[in-house]
Amino acid sequence: MLSLIRGENRESTPEIEQLGDRLNAYFAELEELGCYYKDWNFSSGLVDFPAIIDDREVLLCWRSDEERLEYYHTIEAGYAGRKRIPGEYLTDT
Repeated sequence: MLSLIRGENRESTPEIEQLGDRLNAYFAELEELGCYYKDWNFSSGLVDFPAIIDDREVLLCWRSDEERLEYYHTIEAGYAGRKRIPGEYLTDT
């Protein structure tokens, strides 16, 4: 993954190395929590979280430009199949 962050043909500096290591640590932490970072061009900050809605395995889907986690999609449908989380699963906090 680090080669994706740093770029295959770019010059590396100690600062870039350090930043790449920090990003990789953040990605590893997300994965340890069962979350998946899905935005490798870093344009929308998309993260998926596993969950169960109506007895079905789904992925909660959050983008960094959204104030709250309000959407999900089935594993098969992916981002294109995003739907609003049913109200009974949401809280006001």
